[in-house]
Amino acid sequence: GSGFDTFKFDDSGVLDLSLLSGKVTGIEQADISGTGNVELKLSYQDLLTMTDSGHQLTIVGDSGDKVSADFSGHDVAVTDMGAFTRYVIDGGAATLDIDNHVQKNIVGI
Repeated sequence: GSGFDTFKFDDSGVLDLSLLSGKVTGIEQADISGTGNVELKLSYQDLLTMTDSGHQLTIVGDSGDKVSADFSGHDVAVTDMGAFTRYVIDGGAATLDIDNHVQKNIVGI
């Protein structure tokens, strides 16, 4: 919907966003800070599919959580924003902000 939309995952385990392609759309934030440790997996295409036209996603989580992303074949600029690490892909075609409490496994940077 309109406004700021959050997808919250309250379970633990692996959340592969490619398996949710087309089912989760128009979000600006993914919250994986639930009860257990989560590994969120996504690709550049997942990022484009699940976000609105601005293609910006913020991921918040805890120290036991992890984001694994594959941006192979894309130009990625990385900036420390204090509480978040920002990944700007292909000159701003998409932006991913990841909470600095969360472990990061980013391929292709």
